[in-house]
Amino acid sequence: AASEYNRQAVRFYNATHDGLAQSWLCRDHTAAWCNPPFKQLMKWQEKAWAEALYGHPSCVVSLNDPSTEWFALAHRHATAVIVIPERINYIPHPEYVAHLEATGGKLGGNSGTNLAWLWVPCLIDRPGGAEWIYPTEWKRARDYE
Repeated sequence: AASEYNRQAVRFYNATHDGLAQSWLCRDHTAAWCNPPFKQLMKWQEKAWAEALYGHPSCVVSLNDPSTEWFALAHRHATAVIVIPERINYIPHPEYVAHLEATGGKLGGNSGTNLAWLWVPCLIDRPGGAEWIYPTEWKRARDYE
């Protein structure tokens, strides 16, 4: 979940706010960015679809797992899906790192590729489902340093 430590947006929801219960309407007419708990992707993809029906665009990050029901739902109704060719490494919260060090735990990692599902209100529910986008050139943050 986003926190003051790792947030990238001015306004954000964390686990306390329950993003599934909030409107995803962005006052500046941009799309909502959603990096949900991967164990609850069906709820978050359904929410993105519902928000698109209300006219609120979003982008939902997910695992690349075509064997799941949420994947089938998103593929049927989303506007597009961007294949992220490199795995996303997340910034661990310092308190979480301290907890792992104290308990002898290991920092988990994202072991597979990810997808970014685009939900654009006027372009959902099209025949044929989501358009697949494969970036030809993927720029990493370190490429700009």
